[in-house]
Amino acid sequence: MTMSPEIKEYLELMAAMSLPEEEFEAAGYEDEDEFIADLDDERLCGEYSTLMTMVRAARELLAAAAA
Repeated sequence: MTMSPEIKEYLELMAAMSLPEEEFEAAGYEDEDEFIADLDDERLCGEYSTLMTMVRAARELLAAAAA
């Protein structure tokens, strides 16, 4: 599969984000849902900020592809 360096960079950033199913046991939880419910506001705001950065990057890639 061939992709532009920009798309590859975007996908690498997305893939580097952790998922709850990868973290809950290491954090001492037996259940993924319990882990998610216990996330604090600082963590959630950070995750939301990261998501918005990724959305902006995706829009920039789409705009560049359409040009």
